[in-house]
Amino acid sequence: MILRVLRVAKPYRQAVWLSMCAAVAVAGMFSSYCYSQTVQKSTVASPLPHLPGPQSKFQVYVPIAVQSDMNRIARALESTNADNESKTKVKYAADYLKTQKHLAHWSALMLLIAGIETIVTGIGVVLVWKTLEAARSSALEAGNAARGAARQADTATETLKEIRRNSAAELRAYLTVEPHGITKMIGENSGIGQILIRNVGKIPANRVSVVAHMRSSSDRREKDFSLRTDDPRVERTIQPGTFMRQGCENQLLSEVITSPGTFIYVFGVAYYDDGFGVRRRTGFCHRYATINYAPDTDGMIAINKARYHVYGNSAD
Repeated sequence: MILRVLRVAKPYRQAVWLSMCAAVAVAGMFSSYCYSQTVQKSTVASPLPHLPGPQSKFQVYVPIAVQSDMNRIARALESTNADNESKTKVKYAADYLKTQKHLAHWSALMLLIAGIETIVTGIGVVLVWKTLEAARSSALEAGNAARGAARQADTATETLKEIRRNSAAELRAYLTVEPHGITKMIGENSGIGQILIRNVGKIPANRVSVVAHMRSSSDRREKDFSLRTDDPRVERTIQPGTFMRQGCENQLLSEVITSPGTFIYVFGVAYYDDGFGVRRRTGFCHRYATINYAPDTDGMIAINKARYHVYGNSAD
């Protein structure tokens, strides 16, 4: 009867029914205990296993039918528990497989994303390299342009300097020093050399300082004409196309000027500003021969008797 009840019971309630059947079987064992007191020991039965503890003085015998039912119930319980455990393992295996599939799916997705990132990174590296190449080319072109501009600027600077030099050379002041004879000092027994400083340039010559001396020598090719240095403190200007007359700083006695075989040298330097901020100089040396002495004229030796000496004449 118990088996029929288990067959009609729903599968998910079999464990409950089995528990109830086990309880009924235990109750039957206790009831059979009382019955076993009256039956003969010869009745075919199987003893129940006794529990540990003090030895019972009575031996319990279970009827074969009850024992068979109990065995069936136990096997049914074991089968149910095995089925439940098998179902749990199957469910766990299915869940584990599902989890592994999800992990495989996401791993493939992450691999795809990593591949895309690698490709994007490679493209970025190529773009950066191209950018650096373009920047390098631009830098080279800029350097070439800068060097070209620097060369053009240098050329323009040199051109301007050349234009200024040419302009200065064309427009600056030029001083020449011309001989103007040897004249007798009034009321004295001596003569003095005269010079004429002329501005042949196109702008005024400023701060004109003239150093002029005279001396006699028997040497027609005298070379030593050392003079004192410039004195830029002088404030004297000669306008273009005009001149200035000046005598030497010393005189010679008439006996020296009239002595035969003697040469009179009038020499010196004219310093001036050329109008472009440059200090210039004109050196001069005029030679007179005493043989040309003419007392019946205004001067002791005429202007046209002067000669430009081979030494001492220079200019810048």
